[in-house]
Amino acid sequence: SNDLASAEVYDAATGSFALAGRMSAARRGHLALVLPHNNQVLLVGGSAESAEAELYVPWRGLFRRTGSLVEPRAEAAGAALGLEGWVVLSGGKSRNRALASSDLYRFPTIRTDQESFGAGETIGVSGAGWQPGERVTLALRALRGGKESRAVSLTADVAGNFYSRDFRGGEVDLGPQ
Repeated sequence: SNDLASAEVYDAATGSFALAGRMSAARRGHLALVLPHNNQVLLVGGSAESAEAELYVPWRGLFRRTGSLVEPRAEAAGAALGLEGWVVLSGGKSRNRALASSDLYRFPTIRTDQESFGAGETIGVSGAGWQPGERVTLALRALRGGKESRAVSLTADVAGNFYSRDFRGGEVDLGPQ
């Protein structure tokens, strides 16, 4: 019955919940959407008075603000669009009135050209939706042991995209730092 600014993450392996940090805004009736090819969780709406949106960054265990909706929106529906890097939010209510409008949210993505790679195979990595000229640092980690083996930086072009085939496979996991 109350807005909360706390969150928990469920660990299926242990069957338990753990605190995930503190949200930047207390909410209820919000949407939490895992962003495809991004692995962050977008939290939007949840208050008929606030239009704030935020991202949960699981590999850092923190929440960070990511702008605002056009208008406050509680109890809305939302989904990732077929267009890479876009989420649509629709309906809901604002200040006790039903909304017949939609909002779009754009987010950056990272993809590899294959799901898994053998030792020595070339890995293609692409990104879209970044700020033009933004420097993106990727961490290459061994799947077994989880120790970081190296960091690689790429720079988004004028359209906010990047592509590189400068990586060699083995047992590594690519992800933003």
